[in-house]
Amino acid sequence: MHPTARLSSPRSPIDGLAYPARVTLVTARRELGRLMRARVRLLAGMVQPMIILFALGAGLNAAVRTTPEGTPYRLYVTAGAAVTALTTTCMNSALSIVGDRQSGFLRSMLVSPASAFALLFGRTLGVSLIGTAQVLVVALLAIPLGVSVSVGGLALTALAGAVCAFAISGIGSLIAAALDRQDSVNAVNQLVLLPLIFLSGGMYALDSAPLALRVAGFADPLRYAVDVLRYCFVGIAPPHWLPGEIGLTLAADCLVMAAAGIAALLAASVLLRNERH
Repeated sequence: MHPTARLSSPRSPIDGLAYPARVTLVTARRELGRLMRARVRLLAGMVQPMIILFALGAGLNAAVRTTPEGTPYRLYVTAGAAVTALTTTCMNSALSIVGDRQSGFLRSMLVSPASAFALLFGRTLGVSLIGTAQVLVVALLAIPLGVSVSVGGLALTALAGAVCAFAISGIGSLIAAALDRQDSVNAVNQLVLLPLIFLSGGMYALDSAPLALRVAGFADPLRYAVDVLRYCFVGIAPPHWLPGEIGLTLAADCLVMAAAGIAALLAASVLLRNERH
C-alpha cells in the first residue's frame, strides 16, 4: 500500500436517510399493531358514524328533505359520518404518546439517534392506515342508503381519508406532546373534537351558517376532507375557493390537510425534544 494512502472511514449505520426511514417504518408497524389489538376501541369508534348514518341521517331525512343542492339529507351526511369515524380514532390514538412517556419508552427512543419527527411521523402513518380503512368501511356501509362509489371514487376516497387521518393524527400528537397526563389529553381532545366536526360542514351546509362560522371553517382541516369525500360519495362539487377546474380544488384540499399535519408534527417534535433531558 502506498504510504500516503488513506483508509476510507467506515460509514455509520445512522448516516443518510436509511436509518430515519427504518425508524419510521418500525414505529408505524408498532402503532398499527397496537391499534389492531384494541378491537373494542376500533368498534366503539364506528358507533358514532353509524348513529350519524342510520339514526341522524334517516331520522332527519323526512324533516330536512333535501339540501340546497337537491341531495337527500341521508346522503348529505355520509361524508360527515366517514370523517367522524377517522377523527375519533386518530385523536384517541394520541394517548399512546402519554403511555409511552409514563412507561419510559418514549425517552429511551428519544435518546437514540432517531429524531422526534421520525418517531411521530411513523406513529402517524400507522394511525392513518386505520383511519383510511374506517373511511372505506363507512363508504361501503352507505351504499344501501344510495351512495354509489366507483373504483376511481374509492381510490380518491382512500387518498382523502389517508391525508385527513394524517392531519388529525398530527394534531392529536401535538396535544399529547404538550400535555403529560392522560386525563388532560382526554379533556382537550373532547374540547377540540366537537368544534372540528361541527365546523367541517359534515352535518349541515356551511353556506347557511353565520359569517364567523364560515370563516372559522376554513381553519378546520376536516372541512377539506368533507368536501372531497362528499364529491366522491354523492357528486357534490366542493366550493371553488380556487379558480379553475374541480380537480385543482380537490388537489388543493388534500395539500391543505397534508400541510396541517406536517405543521402539527413539526411543532410536536419541538416539544418532545425536552424529553431527551
